[in-house]
Amino acid sequence: GDPGGPGDSDRLDALRRCLAKLGAPARELLLMRYRDGLTAAAIAARLARSADAVYQTLSRTHRALRGCVERDEQS
Repeated sequence: GDPGGPGDSDRLDALRRCLAKLGAPARELLLMRYRDGLTAAAIAARLARSADAVYQTLSRTHRALRGCVERDEQS
C-alpha cells in the first residue's frame, strides 16, 4: 500500500506486538543496528562475535518478524 495509508497503522501495531515477542538478545541486536545505527562489524566487536554471526542473527530475526507480522495481519 501507500506509505502513510490506512494499513500502515495496523502493520506498525503488528510489528510492535511481534517485537515484544522477541527474546531480549534479538531485540537488543535490532536496537543496536537500527536505533543506534551501528554496523554489523561494530555490533560484532561489542558482543565479541563475528560479523557473520551478527549478520546471520539479524537475518533470522528479520525473517521471524516478517512471518510474525504477516500472521498477525491475517488473524
